[in-house]
Amino acid sequence: MSYKQSFGKWGEKTAADYLVSKGLLIVEQNWRCSFGEIDIVAKKDNTWTFVEVKTRKNDHYGFPEEAITHKKRTHLINSAVFYIDDHQIKEEWRIDIVSVRRMSNREIEIEWFQDAIKENG
Repeated sequence: MSYKQSFGKWGEKTAADYLVSKGLLIVEQNWRCSFGEIDIVAKKDNTWTFVEVKTRKNDHYGFPEEAITHKKRTHLINSAVFYIDDHQIKEEWRIDIVSVRRMSNREIEIEWFQDAIKENG
């Protein structure tokens, strides 16, 4: 596994731990379908949350959440809808972004953008 891959996996684990600390149940991680991958599928009460995790070690190329392109948004929406249909989910759902930054001083900053990606916009 490359450094980039292992750093990304660290970011996903950090994000999952953070979400659990906020009361979400992690249902699946790295779920794949023909449209792409969903980093984290979680649930709290009657709401399903599909999470895209972006991890960076500095801000040289912008904040992690800024790396979500229109194409990536489309993949996330299509993947979430596929998951919902495939698992016959009837409850509410949303797509969130969790931004994880490990700064040079090893400080970790996490930002959770709830309902960040809308199906119709």
